[in-house]
Amino acid sequence: MTYHRVLDSGIIITNTQPPHFAGIRDVHGIVYPNLVPDGVFQPEHLQQHRTQFPAGQFVALDGEKVVGFTATFRTHLSPEDDPLHNWYQTVGGYTLANHQPDGAWVYGAELGIHPDYRQRGIATALYEARFELVRTLGLKGYYTVGLLVGYRAYQDQMTLREYGAKVMRRELDDPTLTMQMNRGFRPVALVENYIGESIPGIPGAGVLIVWENTF
Repeated sequence: MTYHRVLDSGIIITNTQPPHFAGIRDVHGIVYPNLVPDGVFQPEHLQQHRTQFPAGQFVALDGEKVVGFTATFRTHLSPEDDPLHNWYQTVGGYTLANHQPDGAWVYGAELGIHPDYRQRGIATALYEARFELVRTLGLKGYYTVGLLVGYRAYQDQMTLREYGAKVMRRELDDPTLTMQMNRGFRPVALVENYIGESIPGIPGAGVLIVWENTF
């Protein structure tokens, strides 16, 4: 199963191939500078993703330049099975070793956009590629954890838990979580220790979000 879409901007959304691995590694390191060098997806990790679940790996290209990517796997675990999980344990490390080939759910292990290419609809297009994947495979849905990247602007005014609750109730807008909710994700629960502080100044907390396949 292959995917190929050209956005109005000329950006191409397609399945990840080996020539994209180095570019994905570089974008991953830019998005999460605190992970460099040990915690960034390396070509051997990306090859494992592709071997396990080639239809679930997507890349955004500006010509031949990688400007965004996803890492995805299938699982039998539903969002309710472990709502307060952490990233590393859930995905099975950088090779996504917890992939289950006949899993009923898609888990979004990673989605990164180069900072110079944000606010251009690329993240939305990558989400839509995953939605189409779920529909095509007839799976139950897609879930992940959206990081609360906007909390640093409110950290002197309220606790992280208070901020997360307000965003979930749409009383505040968060650059990541609100965008995800606007694309059809349902917020479920605050996950306080999802990852470490991989992005300087942003806590490693987020909200479990679910998109259910109603088609």
